[in-house]
Amino acid sequence: MPQKLYARHCPTCDRGVIGVKNAPSHLLHLILALVTFGLWIPIWILLTLLAATSMVPEMPLHDVALPI
Repeated sequence: MPQKLYARHCPTCDRGVIGVKNAPSHLLHLILALVTFGLWIPIWILLTLLAATSMVPEMPLHDVALPI
């Protein structure tokens, strides 16, 4: 699955944090839904919902070298 970076505020360490979130390939799932005449759509929805809840633990921004 492709990965997306996200940033947010961590109330524990009072700093900005960055994390990685997995995202499904929507183009691939669209093709699979078309080939299977829509039978793939429930699996696509399930994978999208599961990916929205699974995130890699955040790392403080001060520990990550961000490109400028």
